Amino acid sequence: MRRWWAALAWGLGTIGLLWAQVPSPPRGEETVEVHLQIIPFYVVDESGQPVLDLKPEEVQVLVDGKPHPIGHLDRYAFVPEGQPDDRDGGDPTVGNTAGRPLREANPSRRHVLLLFDLAFSSPRGFRVSREVSLQTCERILDSDLVYLLVFSGSKGLKRLWGPVSGRDRVCNLLRTSLGLKWGIQRAPSPDVDFPAEEGRNVEGTLSAAAELEDYVREAQTFSQWTYQDIARRLAATFKQLAASLRPVYGPKLLIYFSQGIRNNVYFAAAYAEPVEQPIVPGQFPQLYGQDDRMASSFLHQEFEEAVRALAEAGVMTMVVNPEGSLMGADAPLSGENSLRHIARVTSGLYIEGTQEEHIRQQIGQWTAAYYEAGIYLRNREYKGKFHKVEVRLLRPGVRLWSLRGFRDPRPYRDFTPEERLSYAIQLIYGGVENLRTRPAHGRWLPLNGRPGGRVSPEERFVWFEAEFQPEWRGKKLDIFNIVFDGDPQGRVGSLRDSRAEQRKLPDGGTLRVENRLPWHGTFVWGVVVVEPDSGTTWWYRTLVHSPLDK
Repeated sequence: MRRWWAALAWGLGTIGLLWAQVPSPPRGEETVEVHLQIIPFYVVDESGQPVLDLKPEEVQVLVDGKPHPIGHLDRYAFVPEGQPDDRDGGDPTVGNTAGRPLREANPSRRHVLLLFDLAFSSPRGFRVSREVSLQTCERILDSDLVYLLVFSGSKGLKRLWGPVSGRDRVCNLLRTSLGLKWGIQRAPSPDVDFPAEEGRNVEGTLSAAAELEDYVREAQTFSQWTYQDIARRLAATFKQLAASLRPVYGPKLLIYFSQGIRNNVYFAAAYAEPVEQPIVPGQFPQLYGQDDRMASSFLHQEFEEAVRALAEAGVMTMVVNPEGSLMGADAPLSGENSLRHIARVTSGLYIEGTQEEHIRQQIGQWTAAYYEAGIYLRNREYKGKFHKVEVRLLRPGVRLWSLRGFRDPRPYRDFTPEERLSYAIQLIYGGVENLRTRPAHGRWLPLNGRPGGRVSPEERFVWFEAEFQPEWRGKKLDIFNIVFDGDPQGRVGSLRDSRAEQRKLPDGGTLRVENRLPWHGTFVWGVVVVEPDSGTTWWYRTLVHSPLDK
């Protein structure tokens, strides 16, 4: 389980498309201090129409109640087909691309996660969710890194694919994976390189629609206690997802499709017919449970802790309920209040409806005007402190949906084992300049030493012997052994293997790291050594060619 979450954290932190040129290891010390913080937000007017012409002087950003000057304000507006962009005086010749996003600046690379909750969805609700998900696809930026995740009662959280870049590529994969009808085919954007092979980013069977529908039907047969157990597992999943996303730098958006957990489970964990007296405090709706009060666990508290962790990881959450208002929100079997609670705790956006077109319209309006405000922070403590963010707009009659807050980077010694492995994988994949997970006060140095190897008819045995560093004396080191698929041109492909260990070397001793690779193929092999107290990192990367290429 730990390796799965580390792999997901790596995927969420990957820069670039699947293939990226291998940067050379540093020649000397490199120290990076990041002070720019991106604050993403969306804006609509009182009628729900997107606001496309917001000016920097109309935006105020407060961090922990104190105003911070905006270094820049970037916007990315989506204009419906046939409608000219009126930000420049209504000139129809300016950026009038049919149904395409209009780029005013180059926004930060977002991580967009589409999560379908199959355990708490009805067959009809899942069908509507699949269809309206294409509306979210229409708001994908070509630079976004997109993931398709599903949660089911029998399998838990599963990643169907991701990260995938390119708006048209994402839409096509979404249609295929969810069994949706193919609409009008668009030509790929000229500024996006679509790789011919997605490697492990897209798993074997893309058309998973029939299997997903089976999971939804399975959920309709859950016993009372199974239903409650799976609800708890969903809360734990949100918590694990927050831990994976927390070290990832940059904007993060979670779009969660669900019909919610029943009131008499989420707020009272009861399954019997309603009784006369409510067992939930007055701040919640009058929800009723069974007489066995000792069995009531108030599941909403577990979810509140889990989804608050998501918000504090810098994740903006949109909750989409395709069966909202089918029954009264306060009815014991309604799941509407659980979804509203999740949206409220995360400062997220809650969208509901019973008609597909109405839900599409709401999603389209709220996601059409996307902004990023950049603020520069000084004297950061780098202790993982959470900072509350408030965005104020100095224009009457507008509403916004914004980031709730962010955390300072933490020192490496505070990283979890999964975060440490993800950090090492990112370093070998893209180099220091492309790290998305940066320990506070990080230092990156070349790992000097001697590589070696030999070839047998079945495999290649490779090793690397590193010189002893004075900083290693008396310290237990984190040592990572990372292998990616590669090609003869030195490009990095999909992750093949990752190993982590802790080792204390004798004074003056040589560090030796070994690996066995298949005889066929070309690989990128990397070794990362970290001194946990200081976070100082030594790293080495080399291309192991196929014998047939020599």
